[in-house]
Amino acid sequence: MLREIASRLLQKQPSGLVEHWFVGDRCDLFVWTGQNHEVEKFQLCYRLGGHGEEAIVWDRRDGLRHTAVDDGEDAGDPKRTPLLVANGPWSPPEALDLLRREARDATVPGDLLKAVTGVLEGVQLGAVRVG
Repeated sequence: MLREIASRLLQKQPSGLVEHWFVGDRCDLFVWTGQNHEVEKFQLCYRLGGHGEEAIVWDRRDGLRHTAVDDGEDAGDPKRTPLLVANGPWSPPEALDLLRREARDATVPGDLLKAVTGVLEGVQLGAVRVG
């Protein structure tokens, strides 16, 4: 189940966007909203816990992209900051199903969840551009 991290614990965004962070056992969801409270961008990280973590990144201006998460760990080297890197094929229905399961009985406001699931549903229908 996704739980929201208190906004007072999050760093203020220089862009003026408001960040919402929801953590779960199987996925994390970051959503940024503008002054009009509309979703401007989001990042859904899934397959958490070990190698194989992936992220779906959507931005109102740039569209959607699917990435792998390089966790910054190399044998023998100090841990570095995780980075999003290009990734191959993915399953929009799998990501959408996981988000819906994790958001059930969660603290994700309905309007934010509806905006994120709407983008993922649009990918399935071919209505959302994937870059």
